[in-house]
Amino acid sequence: ALAAASAAKGELEGKLAATKGQYEKALGDAQSAFQGELAKAKDGFDNALAKERLSGAERTAKEKAFRDQMAGKEKEYQGRLADLRKKYDDTQGELKKAIDQINTRKKLADQIRNRFARNGIDVEIDEKTGEVVLDFKNSYFETGSAVLKAEMVKTLQKFIPLYSEGLFEDEKTASKIASVEIIGFASPTYKGK
Repeated sequence: ALAAASAAKGELEGKLAATKGQYEKALGDAQSAFQGELAKAKDGFDNALAKERLSGAERTAKEKAFRDQMAGKEKEYQGRLADLRKKYDDTQGELKKAIDQINTRKKLADQIRNRFARNGIDVEIDEKTGEVVLDFKNSYFETGSAVLKAEMVKTLQKFIPLYSEGLFEDEKTASKIASVEIIGFASPTYKGK
């Protein structure tokens, strides 16, 4: 489970770096394309203007119209860049949030695992789901009985407070816990079968 969580974290960190690279490339491509578009438009305008016989006022009016048109394109370009920045920021935020969740789960799982280990309780913890499996070995019930064995009662009396403390001692982590379910299973045999 630790290896899987570490792999998932590594994958998310890789995506974070890749997203940054994609953003920088897209930004560079957009800037180059815009500069090329401006240069092409300016050359076209200058060539067309050179072929026309215009008075000073007419030439000034055409140049103003061209500048206004280029200002509109600049505004459109800035809008596209703002959209690109927003997408990048949103993606970065989502990836950082996912990494934070993985780190929080890992930290909680480690704290609970260490708490149980210090108290001699062997558990398995799934870091993705938060599921804790407590194996009582053969200490459940006597065959044909619904009464817990004394050893199981003692383990549960140690387990539940330790588990609760582990879940709720960190307020930040506790606020992210949606529910806690305790599930048990009966004996796999019934009436000797």
